[in-house]
Amino acid sequence: ANLAAINGNPPYTWKLVKGSGRLPKGLKLNKRTGIISGTPKKTAKSSTFIVEVLDKKIKVKHHHPTRNTATKVFSITVS
Repeated sequence: ANLAAINGNPPYTWKLVKGSGRLPKGLKLNKRTGIISGTPKKTAKSSTFIVEVLDKKIKVKHHHPTRNTATKVFSITVS
């Protein structure tokens, strides 16, 4: 699966929100591309998790650098 983001300031960084769930065993999220890849293990179960995407920090004159974030809940069913 290829996750996508629009707007903001690319490049984006993708991550699972800590404590929000896990990907099924055998799958991983690429932090630079937003692609979930791999082969689920036979013992993998369905799972729900939250993914956060962060854009590049930008400097704003006379302010601290800003960074946009967004989160979304996803579910994967292994069958």
